[in-house]
Amino acid sequence: MPDYFYFSCQYSAIQKAVLRHDRLWSMAGISQILAQLNEIELPRIAKKYRGLVMVAGGGKFMARFATETDAKKAKEEIEQTIATTVPMLETQYSSVRQAGDFKKAKAPLSPLYPGILHELDEQKRCFRGYGVSYNPHFQVCAECGEYPSVQGNTIASKAVCDVCQAAYNAARIDLADLVSKQDANLTSLEQIYQQYLRQIKRGRAEIRLNLEELCQVPDSKPDDYQRMAVWLSDLNNMGDKVSLWLEQPEEQILETFRKVSEINVKIIAQALACTFPKLDSGYLPFRLIIASGDDLCVVMREDKILQFALDYATQISKEVGSLPHGHPLSQQWLEEENKKRAEEKQSKGVKPYCFGSAFIVASHHTPFRKVHELGETLMKEAKEKTNRAGNSINWRVLAADCDPVSESLLTFDKCLLIDKAGEADTLSFREYCDRRDFYAHLSGSHLQQLVELLIRYPDGGDRVERQLQIQAAAELQKSYQYMLVDPRLRHHGTFACARVATLLELMSIGSEQQHDEEGSANDSE
Repeated sequence: MPDYFYFSCQYSAIQKAVLRHDRLWSMAGISQILAQLNEIELPRIAKKYRGLVMVAGGGKFMARFATETDAKKAKEEIEQTIATTVPMLETQYSSVRQAGDFKKAKAPLSPLYPGILHELDEQKRCFRGYGVSYNPHFQVCAECGEYPSVQGNTIASKAVCDVCQAAYNAARIDLADLVSKQDANLTSLEQIYQQYLRQIKRGRAEIRLNLEELCQVPDSKPDDYQRMAVWLSDLNNMGDKVSLWLEQPEEQILETFRKVSEINVKIIAQALACTFPKLDSGYLPFRLIIASGDDLCVVMREDKILQFALDYATQISKEVGSLPHGHPLSQQWLEEENKKRAEEKQSKGVKPYCFGSAFIVASHHTPFRKVHELGETLMKEAKEKTNRAGNSINWRVLAADCDPVSESLLTFDKCLLIDKAGEADTLSFREYCDRRDFYAHLSGSHLQQLVELLIRYPDGGDRVERQLQIQAAAELQKSYQYMLVDPRLRHHGTFACARVATLLELMSIGSEQQHDEEGSANDSE
C-alpha cells in the first residue's frame, strides 16, 4: 500500500477573534469569514492540489495528498490565505506527515513527534496569542483601533482597516439570495438562515447589523427597547464521538462529519422556527454569532429566550431520537462503533448527545465580551453540576433598572437539566417555565412583595410561608394561595425560598410590561 501525505490545521482562541470588537456586525462578520475559510475556501485549495478533504468544519481542517509536493504547496497556500484574511486569528499548522494511512499518521513517530493531531495540540499549549505591529504614521482604524485604515474602506463615513471592512461586508448577508442557493456553496451559519426562512415560508427578510436595532420592540416608540438575551451552548461529550468518526475509512470521514453537521443545522433551524414562527417586521428577530462545530451563540430580545431554550432541547431529542440506526449520530451506531474500539483497547461507554448552555439577559449597551465571558463560566457550571447527564442550563440576569431580583441578596436553584429532573425532589427548567406561565396572573406589586419577603428572611422558609399565609388570608384575590399549596415550590415538604426566587427571576425576563398591565387589572377588580 503506497504512502500518503497528511496535513492538518486548526483555529484556536476563536472567540477572541470573533469578539475582538463589540459591534454586532463585526462579531457576526468575523464568524462568517472564519466559517467560509474553514468550510469552503480551505477545501477548495486542497482539491486544487488533488487532495482528499477529510475534515473541514468546527475550526479544524485535515486533508490527504498523493505526493509530498502537493501537500506542501497546499499547506503554503492555506497558511498564506488564513494569515492575510484573518491576521489576528491563532492558528496551528502540522508538518506534512508521510504515512500509510491516517491511523499511522496520528500515531507517535518518536518521543519528539507525537503524531499529526497531538502536534497541533502541543503548538496550542506552548504558544498562545498573536502580535500586531503598529506604525504611528498610519491612520488607525476608527472601529477596532488595531490595524491601519485603508484608503477607500469606510463604514458610516469612518475610515476602517481591511479586517473590519471585510467583517462588515460579510455580516450583510443577502437573505433573499440565500434562500435559492445550493447548500454545497453555503457555510453552516448560512444554511441555518436558509432553512429557517424556508420553514417559516419567508422568501425575503433583512438582517440586523447593530444590537440596538435588534433589541428594539417592533411597532413601538423609537426609544422602546428590551434587554438583549445572549444564548451560548456547547454539545457535551463530543471528544469521544469525534474519535469514533475519525476511525472510519478515510474516504468516508468527510461524509460522516457532513451528516453530523446537517443534523446540527437542521436542529438549530427548527428550534428557531418554533420560537420565531413569523416575523413581526421585515427583519430577523435574532442574529447568529457563532454556529460552527459544537458551539452556538445567538442574540435575541429577552422575551423569546426561555422559549428558545425549551425549543432547542425539544428539537435535539426529537431529531436525534428519530435517526436511522446507520447514522453516525444515532445511539446504536455510536455504541456499535465504540464496542469495536473496546476490543482493541479500554473504552468508556458512549454518553448521550446533549448540550450544556447558558443565557445572559442584559442591556444592549453591556460590553459583549463581558457577557460572553460570563456565559462561558455559567455554561461550564451547568455542565459540571449536572454531570452532563442531559441538556443543562444556567443563566444570569445582569443589573438593570427593571430587574427586581438581586443575585447578591437571594439564593437561586440553578444549573438545571431542561427536561429530566434527575433526583426525585428536584425541578427541571421546563417545570419552572410551566410554573412561570401558571403564575403569570400575579401582579407586579405581588411579585415585589415576594421579593421583599425573601430578602427579609433569607434562611427562613417557614417564616416566609407564615407571612404568605397571613397575607393570603387577608386578600380578596388570595393570589398566594396556590403558591402555598404548590408541591413544586417545596423541598422535602419545606417551603423552598430558592425555588420561589428562581421562579420570580424567570418571571422577570421579558414580562415586566405584561405583569404591570395585568397587575393593574387585578388591582382594579
